Amino acid sequence: MSYIDPDQLHGELDNLVTFVGDNAATLTTKGLNTETIQARLNAVSDDLTGKKTARDTRKTELAKA
Repeated sequence: MSYIDPDQLHGELDNLVTFVGDNAATLTTKGLNTETIQARLNAVSDDLTGKKTARDTRKTELAKA
C-alpha cells in the first residue's frame, strides 16, 4: 500500500470542492446534483481535518516524549 500525504490530499480535495462550485451550472446540466456532491466532499474534508488534527497532536506528543 502506498502512502498519501494527508496535507496534500486535503489540498487536492479543496481544489475539487472549488472545481465543483465553479462549474456547478455545467455539471447540473450534465445531470449531477452539485449540492449533494459538495456536501459529501465537505464531509470527507471535515473527516480528513479531524484525522490530520489527531495526527499532529500525536506528533507533538511524540516530540515531547
